[in-house]
Amino acid sequence: MTYRRSRGTTVTVRRTKAQIGDLLDSLREPSGKGIKYGFDNDNTAVIFQYCGAPVRLKVDSPARFTLLQAENPRGPRMGWYALREQADREAWRNLLDWLKISITLLNDGQFRFIDLFLPFVQMPETVPGEIVTLGDYFAKEGALKALTTGQLMITEQS
Repeated sequence: MTYRRSRGTTVTVRRTKAQIGDLLDSLREPSGKGIKYGFDNDNTAVIFQYCGAPVRLKVDSPARFTLLQAENPRGPRMGWYALREQADREAWRNLLDWLKISITLLNDGQFRFIDLFLPFVQMPETVPGEIVTLGDYFAKEGALKALTTGQLMITEQS
């Protein structure tokens, strides 16, 4: 069985979001200024700005729900609605754990902000209402494969 730290958590999504808020309160820009953060209306992402760049960290509860469904092919004893809530709790706890690690590495100077959060920076809106991060763009366009095979050349800008 695969180890998952958040497995079976009973901590509510609301409490986890409060802990994420406390953690983001400790994050400072290089100027020493604190950051602003919030949660999207769909309850599926944490959004904040760092040095003017909008950052969007998605919480993938549907993927977690699919994993839990696979483990319970005949249906869970607790019911599908409860399983969906459990998936939400686990997905939010996973994001909190990742943020704790990332911010620790950032504060200790082992990584730069751009090293850890670049894939989550939002691109300017090209299609109205569509929110795309750099990571989404690279995955969709196959640009990462092109970059690693040398087919996509990034030139240095002055």
